[in-house]
Amino acid sequence: MKNLKSFFTGVLLTILIITLITTVFAEQISKAITAVYRDIKITIDGEEIIPKDANGKIVEPFIVDGTTYLPVRAISEAVGYDVKWDDETNTVILTEKLAEPLDNPAKISIKSKEYSTDLRKLDLSIMELTNADIEPLKYMTNLADLDLMGNRISDISVLARLTNLESLMLDYNQINDINILAELTNLTDLYIWHNLMLTSEIEELREILPNTSVVQYQIDNYRLLD
Repeated sequence: MKNLKSFFTGVLLTILIITLITTVFAEQISKAITAVYRDIKITIDGEEIIPKDANGKIVEPFIVDGTTYLPVRAISEAVGYDVKWDDETNTVILTEKLAEPLDNPAKISIKSKEYSTDLRKLDLSIMELTNADIEPLKYMTNLADLDLMGNRISDISVLARLTNLESLMLDYNQINDINILAELTNLTDLYIWHNLMLTSEIEELREILPNTSVVQYQIDNYRLLD
């Protein structure tokens, strides 16, 4: 690959010779292209990433004929995929990275109080808990009954690993997204009175978890109802 770069009014234009590998009757063809470099930035969920190749070298995105080209390795790895190249078939292979299992500690600490991770039932109601306070709950994978009523919780994504939960009390919090509960297929009783979900969101959850009884729910006027 041969790069010739020069600046024009703040925009870096590059004439780039790139070998494009294309299978045509078992032959390879090369094509000369004009690539435009404009200091293109990439953000994922608001966080900027610096694209790099397998050797850690920065790879700059570019534009050809109005189409922006991004390095597949950097983007894929940033969203949780491994990347491999099959030279025999000229194929880029993406596979989802498997989350590494967490080593559960013997105890967790919430608000300076310790709880055994062997517990099957846990009452954390009316403790003014925040999202950060309940982060250690991800280790409580043996729980079948959890009471988080009357706290200041808005994000319950930490509960996704608690797949043994059968009863979950979330009344009087600030929760506005309950999609994560779709992972809790053993859930039979869900209490979500006085939170911030829309009626449609609750009904969608009912369809996903038909065996779950959504008990005593009420939608407050914190958000516009559908």
